[in-house]
Amino acid sequence: MICFLLILIFFDIKTSGRFLIEYEKIDSNLASEILITAEETLPLISNMLGYVYNRDITIKLISDIEQFHVLTQKGFPDWGVGFADSKSSLIIIYSPRVVKKDIDVRCITKHELAHIVLGGMVGSGRLPRWFNEGFAMLCSQEWRFGREKVLAIANMTNSLIPLSQLELTFPRDVRKAEIAYTESFSAVAYIIDNFGEEGFKEILTNLKIMDFDNALYLALGITYKEFTEEWEAWAKKTYNWAYFLLTGSFVLLLILLVFLVVLIISLKSRKRKLKELERDVILNEII
Repeated sequence: MICFLLILIFFDIKTSGRFLIEYEKIDSNLASEILITAEETLPLISNMLGYVYNRDITIKLISDIEQFHVLTQKGFPDWGVGFADSKSSLIIIYSPRVVKKDIDVRCITKHELAHIVLGGMVGSGRLPRWFNEGFAMLCSQEWRFGREKVLAIANMTNSLIPLSQLELTFPRDVRKAEIAYTESFSAVAYIIDNFGEEGFKEILTNLKIMDFDNALYLALGITYKEFTEEWEAWAKKTYNWAYFLLTGSFVLLLILLVFLVVLIISLKSRKRKLKELERDVILNEII
């Protein structure tokens, strides 16, 4: 009874359509933004999947670290700020007010909602974690120009992770996790680029009635093993030294180095001219 009263005291609730969000009063504006984003995004994801999610979804905007860890279950990484449980139709978002780092709650909301809807469609069927995360990143439009350099650096340092190792879980180490998420989106983008949006959508359609391996085979005409090997070979060939050297960050660094070299040469030349001028003045005084 006491716990129930505390929830009433410290938490407010807003509802809209199929969504209910719980939040602290101080996060009222943030809660409204999340709710609007969820309402706008749900039909878009449903249209992409060709599947209507008809369960009510609860969103908890959490600002207490202990409560966040309890709700997100044991083993959730320390760097995580969003969590989705498709079985319970529950989304947990860590308030950026507490996290104190630049996070996009709209992006997080879209990402976690994609997990919820895709999980609802697949049900108890097996779905590789990399495909699940890649799909969520596609829906949330998380990809940013220049992120490919993560793959280039990983390839050059022999740190690329085989997709077969990303089927059940992702690394807890933040650097390895970044590689895993980047690979996930890259693999999904590879399907769209090489087999067309029709091929990607056919996989999603097939998932309603069969497991992932068969869904991919019928849509793309290659086995799951063949696909993972094909993508990995492509990634290693694409994200090499030449790619890294042509990225904007490297070019910017090169321009900066050239500027510094020119500046140093200019300063040395000026210093030499001043010394020559000083010497001439001294000689004239002697004469």
